[in-house]
Amino acid sequence: MGAGKSFRICLAVEEIAGNIVEHGFTGKKGKHFIDLRLALEKDGSGCLSLRDNGVKFNPLEYRNRDIQYGLAIIRGISEKIDYHYVASMNCLNVMIR
Repeated sequence: MGAGKSFRICLAVEEIAGNIVEHGFTGKKGKHFIDLRLALEKDGSGCLSLRDNGVKFNPLEYRNRDIQYGLAIIRGISEKIDYHYVASMNCLNVMIR
């Protein structure tokens, strides 16, 4: 894996996890968690998967242009983004270019 892809993966982790902690856990009682997984294939393709038990949030439907810089970055460095809300958990998969 090249330095460019490593940088994009680290940037995605920082942006997504930071948003989860800052916005998803605010005012929510109980224990919080983020499950992060990275799958890399031999051909260099990669999928970053994050699950959290924060407030339900679908980044694919969010369109507040004033404060979506982090989401714009994620959209710009990814090939595909997939979101599901399952068993009270946000599940986000990001295919990194």
